[in-house]
Amino acid sequence: MHFFSDDGMDFAARCLLSGVRDGAAEVGELLTAFDAITDGDPDSWLDEFSRLGRRLAADGDDAANEGHRKTAWGCSLRAANALFGGAWWAPATAHADDVASLWAEHRAAWDAAVSRWPSPAESVKIPTPVGDLPGYRFASTAAADRGTVVMIQGLDTPLSDA
Repeated sequence: MHFFSDDGMDFAARCLLSGVRDGAAEVGELLTAFDAITDGDPDSWLDEFSRLGRRLAADGDDAANEGHRKTAWGCSLRAANALFGGAWWAPATAHADDVASLWAEHRAAWDAAVSRWPSPAESVKIPTPVGDLPGYRFASTAAADRGTVVMIQGLDTPLSDA
């Protein structure tokens, strides 16, 4: 099965779908977005995923304002995934100069997801010889302390993809 004849877009579609198992994507949202994209046209990819990500970010804020924390978390996590998915193609579009602002939108959605995480989570700074490395600590809700997990992302994708 292929979603796009363009190999790069087909690969990117599969990457986005891999977020379904962890709540970073919903199949119906992605299939609807794929259907609206012109195969091989990075501008239409960027437009569609930016639209989806911005809608999800707004939905997350609305849900948070109404006290629906779990819904707010899910929307924010999916927004981060969609916004990064759109920004991935930005350098190949007429919006190549917008990469930094698109990344900032993605990070804002990720930070909103972290602040709404189902278990306690916080931003941390990890000191290194060349400066602080940003990170996150996700606390266990288990009765016994199970240690600390450090995730390092080095696959040219954001932590929201990890």
